Amino acid sequence: MRPHRLLPGPLRRRVRRLLARSGYEVKRVRGAGVVVDQYRRPSFDVSTELPEGAGDYLRPDNPRLAELRKRYAAADSPMSAHSVWTGDYLRDELDLPWFRGDNSYVYQFRNLGSDARMKYYVYLRDLATRDPADLLQRLGEDGRFGCWTFHYEGWPRVSRDLLDSINELYFLDRRLQLLSHRDWTVLDIGAGYGRLAHRATSAVPGIVWLCADAVPESSFLCEYYLRHRGVTGAHMLPLDEIDARLSEHRIDLAVNVHSFSETTEQSVRGWLDLLVKHHVPRLFVVPNDGDRLLTREPDRTRRPIDPLLAERGYTRTACEPIFLDRSMPRIMGMDDHFLLYERLPREPDGSAPSAPPAGSAPPAPPDPSRRAPPAASSSTSS
Repeated sequence: MRPHRLLPGPLRRRVRRLLARSGYEVKRVRGAGVVVDQYRRPSFDVSTELPEGAGDYLRPDNPRLAELRKRYAAADSPMSAHSVWTGDYLRDELDLPWFRGDNSYVYQFRNLGSDARMKYYVYLRDLATRDPADLLQRLGEDGRFGCWTFHYEGWPRVSRDLLDSINELYFLDRRLQLLSHRDWTVLDIGAGYGRLAHRATSAVPGIVWLCADAVPESSFLCEYYLRHRGVTGAHMLPLDEIDARLSEHRIDLAVNVHSFSETTEQSVRGWLDLLVKHHVPRLFVVPNDGDRLLTREPDRTRRPIDPLLAERGYTRTACEPIFLDRSMPRIMGMDDHFLLYERLPREPDGSAPSAPPAGSAPPAPPDPSRRAPPAASSSTSS
């Protein structure tokens, strides 16, 4: 019998999770026994203790999570046509109390390897050169819930959660003046645990951020995290309430960060149809494949999303590498791009509009008086 099969499956997984709490993976190496490697598997940092009660609440058998799972299954929504975010995937990737670790939501070591500490320092210094709103200091990082953090002498404590969020907010500010739009309402599709919602509402007081996800575990964590952080401007929308809740708002912008790239065409169509129904004029996307926006099907094939957007009147008006310094993608080993789509009026002959010239001003935002106050969810937490 192979040595790694001596333990029963459930016990073997438990041992792996215990080691993961220190950031390590156990794996077989031919002729060399066991080694540890935190750069290939999910991990989290336990040096910052969990808040009181978090371990008891953030459990797979929590009644609130069971309720959301039941409701999402009953909704029979096209957005629930998953290819990546399946039950097996989540069991392998996610330890609920440590949801801000290196896992399916935010890779922290696995994307950068053993040079992670050096690369995050370069990322920090790059952002510091273009941080007019002082977000690095204002937003901060406390390392809660297993988030891997990095501290460099003379600089604030940082994480990938913080750095990515600031970078995304500044792109939206360059293109749409987001930091000045305190009257906007934003729909976050695939919001995960609420990373960007927490950061955006801290950076832009008054903005309303609506968090939508077709994965019940994400909605469960998002609801908890926003409550824990005391965020009043962001709200988790359960999947079976999204359509009704959006009818109460004027949505100025939708965002989708590393989510469309991890789901099916059927799911993407469902989300895009929702945007059209609610007259969402702008969509910000960060794909997983450079500047290519592709689905991931259950058979692992990829399908282009741009034609789906064009069918619904969305035109790509901006495409930028996430790093403005041209040397950064090679240093970081990251070729991600920021994409912006706008739903522009069609031409008189009914054809899709042409994209505006690069650098042109975006359309003026709609009348802010149309924004409705957020409605309370009909669901209750356990």
